[in-house]
Amino acid sequence: LTPGSIDANRQFIHQVPFDQVIGSIHAIDKLDIYYPDYYEDKDKKQAYSYYLETMADMVKANPYIDVLGHIDYICRYAPYHDKELHYDEYHDLVDLVLMNALDTGTVMELNTRRLDSKAVADFLLAVYARYKELGGQYVTIGSDAHRAEAIGMNFKMAKDMVEYIGLKTVYFEARSLQYCV
Repeated sequence: LTPGSIDANRQFIHQVPFDQVIGSIHAIDKLDIYYPDYYEDKDKKQAYSYYLETMADMVKANPYIDVLGHIDYICRYAPYHDKELHYDEYHDLVDLVLMNALDTGTVMELNTRRLDSKAVADFLLAVYARYKELGGQYVTIGSDAHRAEAIGMNFKMAKDMVEYIGLKTVYFEARSLQYCV
């Protein structure tokens, strides 16, 4: 999800019969957050706040996506000693992302790639509990696997979290919401 690609993405999505469209933030201001350039001259608060502000804006500007992917993506590659997003530090911006997702009917993805860390689990539990408080009902679960052995990694933990919070796990077929049983 980048400001310059909104119309092209919308056109492409209407041409191809995807079951599900996931939107995510991987680059900001033409800087890939995987690389150190994005973090140059930014402290953690600046880098993470701008990431969440951009995410909130892009969810609102791209109501054609079905799912917002991995809210914590930035934590994977940030160069800071404490890489984690902490809900209490960023609650206003996280809430804005969640409210924009709810306003556009975008389902949140619970990404399991980093879920084996207690700090990550605590953050994601706080985020999805807040999502439920704000009116969220549905989540998708994704492992973001880049290797075959990572497919389905930490799914049981994610399903337990979703059940504990009281959300429903869904998936999409022909861009229509389906419930997991």
